[in-house]
Amino acid sequence: MCKDGIRKANAQLELNLARDAESNKKGFYRYVSQKRQAKENITSLMSKTGKPVTTEEEKAEVLNNIFASVFNGGLSSHTSRVEGPQDRESGSKVPPTVREDQVLDHLGNLNIHKPMGPDEKQPRVLRELADVVARPFSMIFEKSWQSGEVLNDWKKGNIASIFKKDRKDPGNNQPVSLTSVTGKIMEQILLEALLWCMEDKEVIQHSHHGFTKGKSNYISGQGKSFYLDFCEVFDMVPHNILLSKLEIGFDEWTVW
Repeated sequence: MCKDGIRKANAQLELNLARDAESNKKGFYRYVSQKRQAKENITSLMSKTGKPVTTEEEKAEVLNNIFASVFNGGLSSHTSRVEGPQDRESGSKVPPTVREDQVLDHLGNLNIHKPMGPDEKQPRVLRELADVVARPFSMIFEKSWQSGEVLNDWKKGNIASIFKKDRKDPGNNQPVSLTSVTGKIMEQILLEALLWCMEDKEVIQHSHHGFTKGKSNYISGQGKSFYLDFCEVFDMVPHNILLSKLEIGFDEWTVW
């Protein structure tokens, strides 16, 4: 009876996915991907000298060199005024806080079908235990924000390569980093604080489209149209310049 019930449930699920495929394309293709017997591996790549690269170790080295070459480690002559939360005057500003209900809301909205990061904390487990872990997580997030320190587990990531066009050209592969689920919740909390500050100070104008939620990178007006596409934009911006811009409107804890 149990097996019969499972078969009927699976049949109904597939029927619903097929019926709603047009409006739920993401769910449909996720189900198809899960049913595939074998995952597609990276094909042979071509090195700079035109030599085929076939072993897994060589492929990883070639892709790593390509991904690392995009990052701009150069520094400008500008020196950031923020030296860390511990160096500012005590009591100059109210330190940031992370509410338990705020963390609980993020945990309750976790996608249980997402894979776990290197710390092996599964979204399904975190979501089901949200009422239990929300308070300790809020304390950890708040301490991390105020001290400017990030847990080592949050800095780790499993890097996967997704090809865009020609598979053999390493430059046509895009790196995707699978990081800690709890670390990403902390990132969302910081993002909410940054967006609130920018909206409150009216930093983002209505005409701003690039990397803005709810807006595309397509701008039109006065008979002219523009498409904006910034390639690896944050990897190519020196961090001290980015920090100097953030110093204008954000507190020391957030910038640090």
